[in-house]
Amino acid sequence: MTIDEISRKRIELAGEKIKSENPLTTENLDTGFKHYRVVKPNIMTIDKIEEFDPEKELLFSDDMVSPFSSDSLNVAGNASGLDTILTTWLVADGYKFNEPVEMLTFANATAHYVGKSTLYIIDSDWSQAATEELLNQIGTHQLNVNQIFVYEYSLGFTRLTELKTNVKQLSEPNVKVEVRG
Repeated sequence: MTIDEISRKRIELAGEKIKSENPLTTENLDTGFKHYRVVKPNIMTIDKIEEFDPEKELLFSDDMVSPFSSDSLNVAGNASGLDTILTTWLVADGYKFNEPVEMLTFANATAHYVGKSTLYIIDSDWSQAATEELLNQIGTHQLNVNQIFVYEYSLGFTRLTELKTNVKQLSEPNVKVEVRG
């Protein structure tokens, strides 16, 4: 048994004990946890990322999110590729593992809103209508956004250019768009 397996078991048992000793005060207490591990993606995924050319958007139809799911990485758990990418970015941006993330919908596409100012777009269903709805919410001050991080393999060249151009033309000069791979 490894140290992390022992630790996980101890956390589970401690949670059960707390709930059994205090049934009235801990009814909705979350004693769960998330288990993270660093895993290197397979070489084919890395090759596809390195060879990606946004100018050939129409020829690039491979899904570049699911190779980062638990199943694809051959690890235990049920993390989707989107969860893996988002968590990696959050940690890289200095957020804690338990940072609240709000899922927002723009014209049937999702984005993740963090810290009341940062938006992460990884959804490959992002469309012109989603960009318009996002810009309307920023422009009418319904949504405060200072930074938008976009997964370049999900949006494609046209939708990415459209988003960057329209955000730049927005009357809010402090909104920055950064593309990440």
